[in-house]
Amino acid sequence: MTAGRIVLVLAVALAIRALYVLVVYLQFGADGLMGPDSHAFIQAAQYLADGGSYMQVAVASGPGIGLDLMPVPFLVMSWTLSAGMPPDPLGYVLLQIPVDAATCVIAGMLAERLRPGSFLIAGLIGAFNPTQIVVAGLFYTDTLFLFFVAAGLLTTVIWLERRDAKSTGAMGIAWGLALVTRPFVQHWLMLSPLILLLLALLRNRTAWLRSALGLAATLLLCVAIASPVMLRNQEAFGSARLHAQTGAHLLFWVAPLIREYETGIPIEQTETEWRAELLQTPAHRAAQNPFQESDAMTALAGEKLKELGIPAVLSAWVKGAVLNLASPASTISPLLSELPRQGFYDTPGDSLADKVWNFLFDNEGALYTALLLISAAPIPVALLLACLGFAVCLRGGRATAIPAVLLFLWAGYTLGLNGPVFSPKYRLPLEPVWVVMTAIGLMVCLEHYLPSFRWPGTNR
Repeated sequence: MTAGRIVLVLAVALAIRALYVLVVYLQFGADGLMGPDSHAFIQAAQYLADGGSYMQVAVASGPGIGLDLMPVPFLVMSWTLSAGMPPDPLGYVLLQIPVDAATCVIAGMLAERLRPGSFLIAGLIGAFNPTQIVVAGLFYTDTLFLFFVAAGLLTTVIWLERRDAKSTGAMGIAWGLALVTRPFVQHWLMLSPLILLLLALLRNRTAWLRSALGLAATLLLCVAIASPVMLRNQEAFGSARLHAQTGAHLLFWVAPLIREYETGIPIEQTETEWRAELLQTPAHRAAQNPFQESDAMTALAGEKLKELGIPAVLSAWVKGAVLNLASPASTISPLLSELPRQGFYDTPGDSLADKVWNFLFDNEGALYTALLLISAAPIPVALLLACLGFAVCLRGGRATAIPAVLLFLWAGYTLGLNGPVFSPKYRLPLEPVWVVMTAIGLMVCLEHYLPSFRWPGTNR
């Protein structure tokens, strides 16, 4: 890895993303940079740009920022907007371009630690990664979140090698910033100390105390970074939790999707039925703040999941993981999604398989379906290469097997937390792992079938 190769990866990634944003903006204007959640996001960011305080939580229709919106992305968004002016997403989307290019460099650095000489190929795979490109062209929090996740994974791998104060601090800051960008990582931060301690002991059994102290310091750093949000919520609502999304997510997304996969009942019908049922529950009637409302929703969702049964839940989780991995990024790109078509969740079907078939082959948009299938064609190849790369890392001794297991567990965490809810956007947090393992798998294939091939700057 040299400065020249870093510059090359940055230049390619910047050029591809800038070209994509330019094409989308010329074709659709500012609307092409906005996804389903972007309108609420940009209004919240504009509130901050107009002088509003993040510490003021919006209640009912009053002024303030949404309880579940984390500070880092919305402060950054607000810096790209002008006070008193109509909000324009272009500035923030342009800012995402170098951020995502830097993520490609981090992915290359991560690959280099697992297999020397793989920086360039991994960095370029990241540069051409459709999921990263498309999401970086939308007014979302995900690209910034991905940068911190990639930094967190890289610093964690370095910590497993060194376990010194510098790597501990870097790991804590990276994961702490990820936490206050999207709380997606909060359960990972609860599970990872035990996982990392076990992996660290596998690498060096004599340094268990230093490892434990380092992990404790990392958690303290994460808590310190998130403490302003926790203190705000404690003062306003009597709860130090970071967000109140859990109940709505389980009751109106996760459980209804499981029911739809199992029975074919549309998610919209289930949501209507269960929302009416929720209003009759004593817990919801007694709720006095968003956290209590979320708890009431969580309790009702738990009852519905029990009724659906463990086999249905497990089956839906597996189906969701498969669909998350198989969904091409083109499904959320306006270049494709604006074509005449029927959305997946609006497609009828008696089962998930029937729904997928109707979506692909009985869709009103023939051009959309054709482009969708073409864009999905490379995914199985990338998956096979990633599996090969993972297998190679496992066989490379502890130096590569231990970080490979860590990356595998992060990918599993991402798929597990998403459950039956799928979209290329939801898959984004595992993309650095996919890029790294695909790059290693591709290197192995080329070295085997083209033994005379030499990677630039290496002896391979």
